Amino acid sequence: MHPVGPASVPAATPDPLDRGWGRRTRWAAVAIVSLVVLAGCHRGAKSGPGSKTGERRPVAVVAEPARPAHVVKDLEVNGTIAPRSQVQVLPRTAGRIVELAVAEGDRVRKGQVVARLDTPELHWQVQQQKSMLLMAEANLDQARDNLARMRELAEGGVASKQQLAAAHTQVRVTESQVKQNKAAIALGQANLAHATVTAPIDGIVIVKNLEQGAMAGPTTPIVTIAEGGALQARLAFSERDLSLVNLGGAVRLTSVALPGEVFPARIREISEIVDPQTRLITLKADLARNGRLKIGMNVRGLVAGTPRKALTVPTEAVLTDGAEQVVYLARGATARRVRVEIGVRAPDRTEIRTGLAPGDPVIVQGSAFVRDGDPIVGPASVPATPSKSPARGS
Repeated sequence: MHPVGPASVPAATPDPLDRGWGRRTRWAAVAIVSLVVLAGCHRGAKSGPGSKTGERRPVAVVAEPARPAHVVKDLEVNGTIAPRSQVQVLPRTAGRIVELAVAEGDRVRKGQVVARLDTPELHWQVQQQKSMLLMAEANLDQARDNLARMRELAEGGVASKQQLAAAHTQVRVTESQVKQNKAAIALGQANLAHATVTAPIDGIVIVKNLEQGAMAGPTTPIVTIAEGGALQARLAFSERDLSLVNLGGAVRLTSVALPGEVFPARIREISEIVDPQTRLITLKADLARNGRLKIGMNVRGLVAGTPRKALTVPTEAVLTDGAEQVVYLARGATARRVRVEIGVRAPDRTEIRTGLAPGDPVIVQGSAFVRDGDPIVGPASVPATPSKSPARGS
């Protein structure tokens, strides 16, 4: 093909009306046509002596064999700081709070007065039971006198056995009424004593549920007391990560409120229930009170995983191709694309679950510049550098 230039284009018939821009525009169009034709000629030309059209030159690569290594998957979870144990203080009787002796944040001792209730109804009930007791005791005295008289009449043959038995029964009934009234009085006095509400444990008041003047009862807590000196982190994780969490496992806690500080904890409890709404499981990790973390603070926990042996390759060898993870193998002098399923991904090495076998030569350097079937040159493999610590990742 011969290049076409302005000289090969037939000259146009001079137009006396052409002036200025019209003439320059026509010559510019001729130049563009020439460039397009030249470009087409160059595309069809050979790239050099002995080369073929479209042939790719070999890519220099470095490969490394896939090998087993220890990997660890750490689990990152979110949660809050809570007391290790807490108690809601509920009165054993109902009444209006006339005195609230504690506030949120107060430290209390077991037996310390928390609140006092006004219970006038109980006072009246106790007085009523005392009056009924006096009446029952008087009836008992009368029944006993009647029994004694019936015994004398029965001995003289005046009273029958049925009358004597009835007198015995009347004594037993009145004795029972006396005991019943005494028990009612004791119960009323105990309820009066319960109008003074005390702390059941040593700890810190973390919630004040009611204010002075409010009505309290056996189903309405007045305050909540947390056990002093001990905290726990309550962390939620996905059910798919259950295999990564074990009782006694270590947890490292951090908080955005305390940057740079790490608080160690140990898993004490793993919930037996998966939340049906969130599909999350709750774990509780104990830690000592440190004066830094506060109840209710948001924290992030790093649950240390258990090291295990798995097939790995250098992380830089794993490429993302759309929705797939792939690596390239050095098969002789040809690069071969292999789809893989990855597991733990760490900065230096990545776990390969499926797609490779131990010893497969994975292209580490140059993998981004090859395609399936491309020719490659370079060392078939380089010695794998052993790692002293397991690959940690997500």
